[in-house]
Amino acid sequence: MQGPNCHSSLVLGVLRGARRPRIHPGKPVTSREAFRRWSNSETAKSSSAANQTIFSGIQPTGVPHLGNYLGALREWVRLQNAAKEGTRLFFSIVDLHALTVPQDASQLRNWRKETFATLIAVGLDPNRSTIFYQSAVHAHAELFWILCTIASMGYLSRMTQWKSKLQLPDNANLEDSAARSRLRLGLFSYPVLQAADILVHRATHVPVGDDQRQHLEFSRNTANSFNHVYGPIFPSPEAIISPAKRVMSLKEPTLKMSKSHADGRSRIILTDSPAEISKKINAALTDSELTITYDPVHRPGVANLIEILSHFDGRTCDEIAMEYRSASLRALKEHLARTLSNHLEGIREKYLSLVGDQTDYLDSIAEQGSEAARANAELTMKQVKRDVPAVVSLDIKRSIISDPVARDRVRRKRDKTIGQTLDNEETLYFCNVTLGTPEQALRLVLDTGSSDLWCNAANSTLCSASSDSCNISGSYDPASSSTYAYVSSDFNISYADGTGAVGDYATDIFHIGGSTLKNLQFGIGYSSSSSEGVLGIGYPSNEVQVGRYGKDAYPNLPRAMVDQGLIKSNAYSLWLNDLESNTGSILFGGVNTEKYLGELQTLPIQKVNGRYSEFVIALTGVAFDSESHHKTYSSDALPAAVLLDSGSSLTYLPDSIVEDIYRDLNVAYEPSSGVGYLPCNLAGNNMNITYTFSSPNITVMIDELLLDAGDLRFRDGARACIFGIVPAGDSTAVLGDTFLRSAYVVYDIANNEISIANTNFNSTKDNILEIGVGTDSVPSATQVAHPVTSVVADGSGARIGAPTGASSTTVPSVSSAGALSAGVVRAQKQHLAMVFTAVWFALNLW
Repeated sequence: MQGPNCHSSLVLGVLRGARRPRIHPGKPVTSREAFRRWSNSETAKSSSAANQTIFSGIQPTGVPHLGNYLGALREWVRLQNAAKEGTRLFFSIVDLHALTVPQDASQLRNWRKETFATLIAVGLDPNRSTIFYQSAVHAHAELFWILCTIASMGYLSRMTQWKSKLQLPDNANLEDSAARSRLRLGLFSYPVLQAADILVHRATHVPVGDDQRQHLEFSRNTANSFNHVYGPIFPSPEAIISPAKRVMSLKEPTLKMSKSHADGRSRIILTDSPAEISKKINAALTDSELTITYDPVHRPGVANLIEILSHFDGRTCDEIAMEYRSASLRALKEHLARTLSNHLEGIREKYLSLVGDQTDYLDSIAEQGSEAARANAELTMKQVKRDVPAVVSLDIKRSIISDPVARDRVRRKRDKTIGQTLDNEETLYFCNVTLGTPEQALRLVLDTGSSDLWCNAANSTLCSASSDSCNISGSYDPASSSTYAYVSSDFNISYADGTGAVGDYATDIFHIGGSTLKNLQFGIGYSSSSSEGVLGIGYPSNEVQVGRYGKDAYPNLPRAMVDQGLIKSNAYSLWLNDLESNTGSILFGGVNTEKYLGELQTLPIQKVNGRYSEFVIALTGVAFDSESHHKTYSSDALPAAVLLDSGSSLTYLPDSIVEDIYRDLNVAYEPSSGVGYLPCNLAGNNMNITYTFSSPNITVMIDELLLDAGDLRFRDGARACIFGIVPAGDSTAVLGDTFLRSAYVVYDIANNEISIANTNFNSTKDNILEIGVGTDSVPSATQVAHPVTSVVADGSGARIGAPTGASSTTVPSVSSAGALSAGVVRAQKQHLAMVFTAVWFALNLW
């Protein structure tokens, strides 16, 4: 239902939400209207930029009244049910705030339980929202004291909360005698604790009434002051202004409905019986006029009744007044009493059921909420107390493969199968991690082009058939982990050759780079034919359960690192180092300025089939340079959509460009294998290929483009190396490892951007900077002015579609290699000959 349409100031933000593990069925609430009500331009920008964390609290004063419900609690439920994947919701019973005035300890304990029961009764679902007692999370008080060290006394003295509680005028100051004698520090510092409540959970949005904006502004000011001194720890929370108009006292309609009013008839309690509701509404102060009009200034009592009714039936106040203009006040009151009784009946029954429950249900969900809130707050406190950036660094190791061309070709064909598909041959870079309690060691392939983490089960078909199959990569035994939890049986990955891995999704403790994540979701392959598990770190939209079953994405590794406070932003940087090095590194949540040359320049990621799913950017130029020769290639294929893919060994460029490069370098192209060859002794020559992306130029030396082909030689006896650039055919171009080793790349999933610079080979120094939140968050990176964005990525690339066969590739064959410019390599035609010990590549482009 719509809220009171008595004024035009309806503002709030469209939200993205999350589900928590189900422990008790929640009461369904329709969310369609919540999307309409809770949207405006004020929060739209931040809503689209990143997932949100919502926090709000309520003091324990027993069962809340109607004003609390319409102004806050009902809107919390709407926020919860309108929320989409990714948003976290925290709702707290702020019992520490209650201590700012004298309290009876026994009564306060009862009020806490009554308030908690009411939150469940109105529709908050502990499976979707974290509901907890403030005092059960000690980090609230700890952060409060830390924030007191930077809070301004002058700012606090201008706040109206303490003046209102002491019934002082708004212009009162600390020098007033009344203030000095009656003001206590707890009341004066109330806004600091409120800021701690919000910031300890890194809240991005806070539902507040319009009269509470001052408190949120103080929280924003406190967060910004702390960040200025100690670095970017806290987001700057934004207000979600409730569309509900303030509910006024039934006995003094110029004042807000409140439990502090001496007359109990001034308020409707959510558990009031129909008789009690009718009695209070009939006794509501109105006036002696015979007609019904809506005039909040001159007839506040009648206007209050109309506004309350408008909350429930969706009509505007003027529409209600028009309907009742000839009716009596008695008729209006009777209709309002029936409406309230009908609406609150379900809440009352649910509340009575909860407080009368003889089990420990309320205590158990309160403890579950408090445990989740403590875990989240502890992550914040670790960052508050830290003196190092919030990053996770992981070494990655290069694995030598005998046939990178055949391996890439399998990858380029894989999307002909249904759903997510993965390589069934060993890839170049892998990392060591552990899963479970106690820890079980795994070696996983690092893959920016897929999004699921998965591993073989110890009793999988593959591992059971031969223990050697799983020795190198390891396997996972759910029965041996005390922290394993089953999620679903939706894990089903298809391989290019028709085999695959089928099993379960589960959660467990995951250890990576010295850091720990709790309840990380991953796949377990029970029926499997791939010895290598995969650590997919791409867009969540590429997860198996999304592509195959159309389900919502779950937080994969980078997203989970953000959610659990290990890093600030869903972003990471990759440094592969040069071809001679066996190790590189990936830095989640940060950049290492010692690993690149010049400055990072930022480009937009291109959408694929209308959505962000792959790391595709626009390549605008390619050039060849040697000591005596420079050529910039012109082609109708440029600008081109190119995919950055750490899982591809080679670089695949548009055919017309490859043809020019092959002619200039005198590359011998073998159609049957779909690859070109050059003499290995070209390594060390001053030759390079330069790639341009609107502004950034990435230079790849010839040394990084010559790959070992084993004992394969030209007829003149010279050893032949695989040339690391091959034709893409009709597929989207791919910048694989023969490009990425020469580039330092920041994958900013949160902002759909790539930042790139030339790599600093073999650097042994470190200067690690944290990637913050929001736009322009990659340190020292500059946006490329007017980048090309007109390229089309249609999903037909190496990772997102099948290639075209050899018949469409018009590069020179082995018998027609073009001549090089003078002096670089012998210009005569070169032909490959197989020696008896060599293995010829038999696969073709099909």
